[in-house]
Amino acid sequence: MTDLLWHVYMACGIKYFALLILAFLVVSGCLLRACLSPGTLTRRTALLLSLVPLAVGIAVTLDGYLFMLRTVSGIGGTPEEIAAGYAESRVSTYFGAALAAPLVLLALAATATRGAPVCPDEPKEAVDGEGE
Repeated sequence: MTDLLWHVYMACGIKYFALLILAFLVVSGCLLRACLSPGTLTRRTALLLSLVPLAVGIAVTLDGYLFMLRTVSGIGGTPEEIAAGYAESRVSTYFGAALAAPLVLLALAATATRGAPVCPDEPKEAVDGEGE
């Protein structure tokens, strides 16, 4: 597992890796808060919020693609090096998707508790003299 995280860290760079982790932590905190206080978040907002790490991963991938295009146009490179650069750029999207998957499940759980019917603790008792 450590080798996988190191590979993702090297592919994304320190600022983007930190941004992915920070986005995951902030969104999970918001969704956990929504789980504890039902009704504070709509389903659409929770699902869009849970996709933030995936959006960050896609943005990092696009930045990596643009970097590879600038490098190829300036320095040049073999097709194998270009393909390896593009493959390494896609790692951040995979990592963003892996971080977004549990958040989507948490968002669905947070919004599912919102409309749960509340059962009364004790049934209503007839007032003296009424109901007879």
